[in-house]
Amino acid sequence: SLIPQFYKRDENELAQMIGYQNVMGSVGAAIASFLVSYLVTISWHAAFAIYLLVIPALILFTLFVPLPRPVIQAASQSKKAATVTRKINMPVVVIAVLMFLVFTFYMPFSYELPSLIVANGMGTSSTAALIAGLSTLVSIPVGASFGFFFKRLHDRIFPLGFLLVAVGFILIAVATNIVFLFVAVVILGFGFGIGVPYLYNWLDWAAPESSLNLATTIVLVLVNIGCFVSPTIMDMLANIVGHGTPRGVMMLSGVAFLLIAAYALGHYLHVHQAQANITGGTHD
Repeated sequence: SLIPQFYKRDENELAQMIGYQNVMGSVGAAIASFLVSYLVTISWHAAFAIYLLVIPALILFTLFVPLPRPVIQAASQSKKAATVTRKINMPVVVIAVLMFLVFTFYMPFSYELPSLIVANGMGTSSTAALIAGLSTLVSIPVGASFGFFFKRLHDRIFPLGFLLVAVGFILIAVATNIVFLFVAVVILGFGFGIGVPYLYNWLDWAAPESSLNLATTIVLVLVNIGCFVSPTIMDMLANIVGHGTPRGVMMLSGVAFLLIAAYALGHYLHVHQAQANITGGTHD
């Protein structure tokens, strides 16, 4: 929520920073997982030392990130601000629901991929770990390049990103060898690497400025709820359609992302048609 405080005046620069944010989130999660795997060998108490990472972050922010004047003024008037009712608008609700659905249907990539690889004789569980790691590696440069793609594609990224995620899931569901599976994972990682940063970028523009922290919190809570309930929801849907195998679950995710991409396309066309009507011409 601090990023738009600094970069909201330039939508391309804001998009670039959102991409960096997602990249560093992935890198940080990978590093933290590695450190925890080492700390836990000392003792389970030692694993909690991972939270000491907040200290260098606090020091770096204190030294190098001066808060914009509006933030300082808001902090100095916290008592008055407490009486202001913070609200969220409909775009924030839509984004929060979309993020819930995105992560609910994306998580099967993590917990069904090992079973799919082993059950179909394409490798072992270590192969699945390698493929998942490659997916993270793909998403890092893609996320870092989000500003580049946004500058050229603008809102087209919304439907394009989730269409690629859908194609990736469908290809994973029908993959018969590890090379084919790797190509599918690259497509999936590319789509996810531009689709999710777009939603965060949209949130930063759409949320009321006085309620940006609240909007960000709501979205992050629904992301975590989506991750938590994903196995239950996917198992229920798989039983309804009668395809409880790993391939069936991956195909369900592919279909879900096709529907999300269809919504994204409809949203893109509606917004740009409205802008064209306002300007009296076409808008690219």
